[in-house]
Amino acid sequence: MAAAWTSLYWIRQGRFREAVKLYLGIMLLLAALAYGAIGLIRLGSDPFPLLLLGLSGLMLGRRELWTTYGLLLLVFAVGTLSDMIRQMPQGNISWDLNHKYSMAVSYMVVAVVLDRTIAALRESLDESNLRGLELQRTNRRLEQEMAERERAQGRLIHAQKMEVAGRIASGVAHDFDNVMNVVLGYAARRERLADQGTQALLGALEGVELAAHRALAISRKLLNFSRQDTPRLEVFDAAQALRDIQPMLRQLFDSDVRIELGMVSEALPIRMDRTQFELMLLNLASNARDAMPEGGIFSVTAATDGNELKLVLKDNGDGMPEDVRRRIFEAFFTTKPIGFGTGLGLAVVNDLIAAHDGSIIVESASGVGTTFQIRLPLAMEHADT
Repeated sequence: MAAAWTSLYWIRQGRFREAVKLYLGIMLLLAALAYGAIGLIRLGSDPFPLLLLGLSGLMLGRRELWTTYGLLLLVFAVGTLSDMIRQMPQGNISWDLNHKYSMAVSYMVVAVVLDRTIAALRESLDESNLRGLELQRTNRRLEQEMAERERAQGRLIHAQKMEVAGRIASGVAHDFDNVMNVVLGYAARRERLADQGTQALLGALEGVELAAHRALAISRKLLNFSRQDTPRLEVFDAAQALRDIQPMLRQLFDSDVRIELGMVSEALPIRMDRTQFELMLLNLASNARDAMPEGGIFSVTAATDGNELKLVLKDNGDGMPEDVRRRIFEAFFTTKPIGFGTGLGLAVVNDLIAAHDGSIIVESASGVGTTFQIRLPLAMEHADT
């Protein structure tokens, strides 16, 4: 009873193997005392040794199983010796070797069965532990891959942000260049405008004011980029917008370039950010200016074609070979020298038109000029206003 309660206390303290060994040791010692006092013949059918054999094998392992088996043989030997001592006064000692041999073999068979069962259980446990370790390694590897994927995704997003920021910065510089060319055009003609009188100066200042408003709109777009503001969509008359931007177009070109505007009398309502529409026209006009260094004609016509606005911008400049024409809408593609072009102007124009469900096609050949044809859907709900 003391061994049982002590073992139970040790188990509660986490000392499992020590508790089982203590209990087995005390029980084997008590078994030896019992067999010595009573004898093997009278205790031959006692199942208690089988309990000790199974307890040692299942709870402690194969080595303890066979150790317990060997100690049980010693206990049986003590019982046999006790029987012999009792029989000596009678002078007739019965060895009963068959019975003793049968007990030893029976317990050995039980020990072998337990040994093989324990071995199978140990193999299953080891295999289970091995699979558990493999699963842990797999989980750690998956966690590392997921963490690496998250880091890679973060780097990709950062790279995309840097690319967009670079494109916006380059595009802003390109648009500012167009606006500043307009302002410089007015400034270069200041003396001629002064000779033409007050009205000419007022017209020039009005053009400078319009250019300044375009520059402010560009700077606001750059400032608002971090807030990811959406474009300010509005319905406006494309024909009126072309008339309003005409002074800027005239100042963008040299005096030896003739500008021709051809528009229908009715309104041409489209839904778009007006500033983006005007900067798109400035981008196309800037490319036409660079294509006519010796002067020429730049024409803009606007008309309706079904439910679409058809806008045609044409110049009779140098034109483009076919391999260049196929790539003009690629971002950062340019044939201009460093410092004179970013390769973003036409890419931005193409993106803006595509974003508004429009289309743009270009026809060009070396020496015959270039024609851009833009189609944008009309705002039909405002077509009659």
